[in-house]
Amino acid sequence: MKKLYIVIIIILCSLSSCKNSENYEEIKISPIVKNIDSLEMWEYNFQTETENNDNYGVLEFKRKEKIEKENEVLIPSISFDIYPLALFDSISKFETNRLMALSCCYPKCGATVESIGNFVLWSDPFSITSSFECNGIDYTRGNVREIFKILKQHKNKTIEELLENLPIDKRKD
Repeated sequence: MKKLYIVIIIILCSLSSCKNSENYEEIKISPIVKNIDSLEMWEYNFQTETENNDNYGVLEFKRKEKIEKENEVLIPSISFDIYPLALFDSISKFETNRLMALSCCYPKCGATVESIGNFVLWSDPFSITSSFECNGIDYTRGNVREIFKILKQHKNKTIEELLENLPIDKRKD
């Protein structure tokens, strides 16, 4: 029954219209418009001290400049816990089951599970800031997809290699 609801939501989302800002390249993937701006506008931060002892650390991607719309301000960002590749199947299964129970609206929340080199990058469904409204323009995932595409061109056997291969600057604190 939950799968039926998801299919209905996807169909309804595809029928809604989304207008794009002229400052961004528009890419339509599924029913949500994803905007990709220059990766020079993005930066990362990596923390090794986390509450979870099973992961290697947390990698955060964040846009350097805010996006304004009417009276609202958005700073697109997403955080990924980094785990050993051996946990990919169990993380994917857990996230698939959890997705069925979530009551949040895409793209304002939703998890991403990605394998890159020796690692699994997993974002919690609520670790993303990507949109002003439900079914609105996604300002985060398209940019992250471009970062991942570049990362996947490398072996990324160690965390240090993964960080060195990031095509964006490290955040200056």
